[in-house]
Amino acid sequence: MTQLSLLRARARLATRCALALCWLGSFIITHLPTPSGASDNAGAQQAVRRVWTTAADAAEVAGGLVPDVVDSIVDDKTLHLCLFLLLGLLWATSRAIGEELTARWCTIIVVVLAAYATISEVLQPLLGRVGDPKDVAAGVLGAVVGVASVAIGQWVLRGQTAPQVRPDAR
Repeated sequence: MTQLSLLRARARLATRCALALCWLGSFIITHLPTPSGASDNAGAQQAVRRVWTTAADAAEVAGGLVPDVVDSIVDDKTLHLCLFLLLGLLWATSRAIGEELTARWCTIIVVVLAAYATISEVLQPLLGRVGDPKDVAAGVLGAVVGVASVAIGQWVLRGQTAPQVRPDAR
């Protein structure tokens, strides 16, 4: 095995592990029942606030501004978009390392992530949460953007030019 192929194998393994951890984390976070009387978004805001406050404290930045910033930028749709963008990026990247990310694979990744978003929202009422079709739309949009980013990046890095339109042969 050459040095480059070993590096690619390690990079692919790393992205697949990151994908598995991200997917597991998203499954756990989105399927935990919410406490009675709490909104779905309250728990997410508290978790993000803790992360930002910890990061701010570690960087010795004034943590007093963090809760206001988090409350203004973190809403349920943004979380869904970012989560599925990350899932799409990781999956497409793990597929693109060392081989071509084809249109077929882009479609498969987006369809699987769209199905996951849909099933997740359908199951929400069984867990004491509220399913929302807009969450599905945000998830699908995130998946499309994530996969498209990797596909475009691969296209640019490989130095490919735009497809040439051939004149009809008559």
